[in-house]
Amino acid sequence: MNRVIVWVSIFSVIGMGLFFFYLNSLSWKPFRCDTQVNSSIATKNGNWIKFNANINVITLHKEHIEVLVIGSLKDKSENYTIYRTIFVTHKPADITGYSVAVITSEKRHPKDNVPDTLWQHYVLPEVPGVSFYLETKHLKENSVIYKRLDNPIFICAITEQ
Repeated sequence: MNRVIVWVSIFSVIGMGLFFFYLNSLSWKPFRCDTQVNSSIATKNGNWIKFNANINVITLHKEHIEVLVIGSLKDKSENYTIYRTIFVTHKPADITGYSVAVITSEKRHPKDNVPDTLWQHYVLPEVPGVSFYLETKHLKENSVIYKRLDNPIFICAITEQ
């Protein structure tokens, strides 16, 4: 009789664990959000770069993000056109509420003429292939903040779920 009680208890705990795991996986839903970013970025030599872009974030899977950036980048002497897609993967981190994200690749449209050094040093949160901590937090029903440990990256409004 004691063995039956022990086995029923073990299977009950396993069953409840699987049930809660299933409910947790249902709580996440794919979404799309977009934002307009307009900022002035100070360079190391004291000049300013004007960054103006529309950013669309598409999350079709819990661990993969696709970011479409279209806009312009202006430094002291040049005007550049931005038109690229950035692919990001992220997995849960040891820090509560954060994930470890990596920019896995970028796809540039032929119209994009931003030099990689300018793009990677002043616009991207981190160079491709290098991991960084990312917090993705739903602020209300229709907005999400993407934030690093030290500062926010951007806030976007959810347009589709």
